[in-house]
Amino acid sequence: MGAKGSKPSTPMGRVHTVPKNTPLAYILDNWRYSPGTLGKDKQKMIEYCTKIWGGKKISKNVFWPVYGSEEDWVRQQLNLWVNNKNPLNPEESQYAEVWLERPRARLYPLNEIKTKQKKKKEELDETLLTPPPYIPPPAPAEVPRAPTPPPESEQGSPPLPRRVTRSQKGAAQMYPLREIPMGGPQPVIGYISVPLNSADLRDFKRTEMGNLIEDPLGVAERLNQFLGPNLYTWDEMQSILGQLFTTEERDMIRRAGMRLWDAQHAQGPQADIKWPLQRPNWDNQDPMHRTHMQDLRTIVIQGIREAVPRGQNINKAFNEMQKKDESPTEWLERLRKALQLYSGVNPDDPLGQALLKTQFVAKSWED
Repeated sequence: MGAKGSKPSTPMGRVHTVPKNTPLAYILDNWRYSPGTLGKDKQKMIEYCTKIWGGKKISKNVFWPVYGSEEDWVRQQLNLWVNNKNPLNPEESQYAEVWLERPRARLYPLNEIKTKQKKKKEELDETLLTPPPYIPPPAPAEVPRAPTPPPESEQGSPPLPRRVTRSQKGAAQMYPLREIPMGGPQPVIGYISVPLNSADLRDFKRTEMGNLIEDPLGVAERLNQFLGPNLYTWDEMQSILGQLFTTEERDMIRRAGMRLWDAQHAQGPQADIKWPLQRPNWDNQDPMHRTHMQDLRTIVIQGIREAVPRGQNINKAFNEMQKKDESPTEWLERLRKALQLYSGVNPDDPLGQALLKTQFVAKSWED
């Protein structure tokens, strides 16, 4: 019913309960302070947001939540979608535009200022602990909280928190594919792509990653930990590889990863399906396509581990010597890595253990 820009069919007089602590509730609570709401009706906004727009696909893989969105880029997509309808509904366009505006500062009596400032400080403290995106409350029995005041509020309010990077959020908040409620008659969870933070990738490469040629096993392990247990699209993985590795290193990683995948999956599917050269038409909402994304990430990590051929410089593993100021623990760990990297021998196997003991004693620093 929203595809043609039609007006709400539900009678405007019907009361529609909007859950507290939702973006739509915030818009309604601050109605009088929003410059674009003059002459507009709250009930019409509710009908447009929940009935006309709610659960509708407003761009590729992006759906408008029933009770609105706090994300500016989602609000912009809503306006593009509404204004591209044919024929255009001017009223609907005006109501969509309200989502692009920010409420003006409220004016409170002097005896209320301290109370409002205290509430705002408590809510900002919660904001530091509560990561995006907004998730609707699971049940109305949840203890309600006061609506979040507008960003530009009274003078003397605490400053807004700075942007938190992906590395500061931790692995749990690093999802390029973010789950969102899609609304509709039977609400389901959908997946939208959230861009990576290039600054975090550069910082990881500079301070943590290490050198692929010298320590492919360590690079694979550290990158795997950095990525966390998350899904990454084909575009995301290409961006990660492009920022962390040279063209030659990427070729080495791809060849090694695909060779190992095909050896492990003789019955298929083949590696070129999981890691195509051209951008595949994978849909974030398709479970099979999300499996492809997970397998691509597996191939990349395995490819990094196996990118550097082993056994070509075995003498280097046995030529290592303990340094004068190196502790026995550090010496043993360095010897383990050299043995694993240059000989292909597993240090935990009986053969590897025997070689380790021999080299550890023979090449230790002489006091």
